[in-house]
Amino acid sequence: MEYYLNRIWLSTLTDIMDPRCRAYTVTAVALIVLLCTIITSLLNQTDYVTYKFQSSFRMGPPRPLSKTANYQSVIVAAESSTSDDFGSSEETILDDVIDLSDGIVRNHTDHTDAVLTCPERRPVVYNRNGRRNIPQELQNMAPTVLDTVPVHFMEELRNPCWKDKDGMKCLPAFFLAGLPKCGTTDLWDKISSHPNIVKSNKEKNWWTRGHLTRSALNSYCKKYPSSSTISKHGKGSRQKMEKYMILGDGSASTFWDNNKWRNYFNDCKHEGPPYVMADVIHAVLPDSKILVMMRNPTDRLFSSYIYFGYKKAANKHQIRTAESFHIEVVKAIKEFTKCVEYASLRTCAYPSKTRSFGSKGMSVRLFIGLYSVFVRDWLKVFARDQLMVIRLEDWHDGCTEILPKVFSFLELDSLTQQEISKTCSQTKSNPTKRYNGSMLNETRKILDEFYLSTKQELAAILDDDRFLWKRS
Repeated sequence: MEYYLNRIWLSTLTDIMDPRCRAYTVTAVALIVLLCTIITSLLNQTDYVTYKFQSSFRMGPPRPLSKTANYQSVIVAAESSTSDDFGSSEETILDDVIDLSDGIVRNHTDHTDAVLTCPERRPVVYNRNGRRNIPQELQNMAPTVLDTVPVHFMEELRNPCWKDKDGMKCLPAFFLAGLPKCGTTDLWDKISSHPNIVKSNKEKNWWTRGHLTRSALNSYCKKYPSSSTISKHGKGSRQKMEKYMILGDGSASTFWDNNKWRNYFNDCKHEGPPYVMADVIHAVLPDSKILVMMRNPTDRLFSSYIYFGYKKAANKHQIRTAESFHIEVVKAIKEFTKCVEYASLRTCAYPSKTRSFGSKGMSVRLFIGLYSVFVRDWLKVFARDQLMVIRLEDWHDGCTEILPKVFSFLELDSLTQQEISKTCSQTKSNPTKRYNGSMLNETRKILDEFYLSTKQELAAILDDDRFLWKRS
């Protein structure tokens, strides 16, 4: 190679000395110098990082990272999980092992370094014309919905409705957003007894588990009554009832289920998604009222485990007991602890759709009890007075006091005390009565300790010590 380079160099010098070629040579040299100057300038403005990923490292095409781009560096190293880790590589929360020691993505197989980027969270901005300026990362989560649903709705109705070529469409004015096994079905039935509420199916689960396409949006809207149907649900003139009737969505998954986030933010494995479904709902329905039912997360977990176990018993699943619950809790906490060693608590609170914690088919959804994580994310976009949180423990004996406050929160007409008492005296809906025993004291102690810090944070956020669930 050196021999040929010397020959080329000598030939070039000979051509330069030749008067017949001198003019062309000077021009060529000038162009080369100009090209080198441009390349040097570009290299000084942009950091180029060598990307070399394993085939299992699903991160998309390589790209340069601009110094001026408003991004945070995230560090992730691709490494296959072992049987001693928390599941197979396709089911783990992270899929990869994170090395935070030096701020560099370390591929432990071939020692190649790479830097991954997670977009910073930016708010939705409304311009002078009332149009939404939505960050592209948020737009990618539900492009059809955000492009289809208008910013302004029909002024003559309380409920968010609009008209298009297919007729009138309506979306919910409020969400009973969670949580499972916290009394949401009972609260939903009692809310639906109000004459200004349009009765509809409770569990639509569209926002968190739907595909958010145009056809899906049309199907979702069809689950709600049309303008003419709304007027039939109350007494009085059609115009009056259309104006004051409202729709709700009672899906108990809305508050916590964001299992598709890695489809959009796979580079955010350390701190979790910059946007969640709360951001999508707020961008579409910023005036929504959000109701949430909670209970002691330890009791909620046991109730959910027993309830869904008995639902599956007909399919020959193992009948669940306090002893099997204890075994699954120990497994789940061990796996969750492994997760937070390498990622933030928030990342582990939003597991992927293929992964829960514990044995397959018998897992306990430990993460649903991390209430403070979800409350924080919803309060990033919704005002505090748009969120009402109710404890199941208070609801059991305080329906006659709480239900009027719920109606007031939803800005519904007041009912008489007799009407409230009649509604609250109705049989509770969807109770868990299938297991006569209780969880083991040892299990309760483990779970109370596990949830302690997030209960303390929740009590601080809501400024209410009842959410510590202290035992007397």
